[in-house]
Amino acid sequence: MQLKKILTVIVASILFSSVSFVPKTYAMEDDNNIDFTQQNEDFVPYGTVSGNAGTTTIEIMSGNTVYWYAKPYFSGNYTLFGAIDVTFRNNRKVTYYLSESGKSGRAVSGIINLRATPKKVTLSGICYGPKNLAFVLPNSDAYKY
Repeated sequence: MQLKKILTVIVASILFSSVSFVPKTYAMEDDNNIDFTQQNEDFVPYGTVSGNAGTTTIEIMSGNTVYWYAKPYFSGNYTLFGAIDVTFRNNRKVTYYLSESGKSGRAVSGIINLRATPKKVTLSGICYGPKNLAFVLPNSDAYKY
């Protein structure tokens, strides 16, 4: 049990570090082949990324609403621990933490209503599955400058 806590802290610190970047492309990973599609540099309202562990999506919807979605690829019940990092137009940053349980083959998702219009949102997370196996989900970004 102590090992699980230590691994959780290490992986969470890597995932939620302050290092960030603004992607200029949309990437979809499929069987280790990556397909890049160029997006408008000022507005990418949603980001969907699929990796070996699962798929994540984040979308800046109309107004101040953010939609998120995560689906791991393994079978069995799981728990998602994640974070949505939001940067507003005045460069103020806020983090919303997620903790959702899901069933085998089904995604978890939600909506966050913000007080102001976001400039950039990023979804990252870890899923704990059967026998306490941890799977790091790929990060998704969306931005609106």
